Amino acid sequence: MGEKASFMGRDGTGHDALQRDGSGDAADLVEVAGAIKWFDVAKGYGFILPDDGSSGDILLHVTCLRKDGFQTALE
Repeated sequence: MGEKASFMGRDGTGHDALQRDGSGDAADLVEVAGAIKWFDVAKGYGFILPDDGSSGDILLHVTCLRKDGFQTALE
């Protein structure tokens, strides 16, 4: 794989970053830029290796892709 990717997702605390707080504003979003390490279309998930190397592999779920109009990470 190795394609470049950039996605919004979880905030790193285990809470869904797309969840809304009491004010109606979106919670903290984290944008990740990196290379797709692998993505299994049948299972609907894969991992991104971040460009900045600040953390380990980051889970990429198909639901994050669909929110941006993609069906798989291979598009």
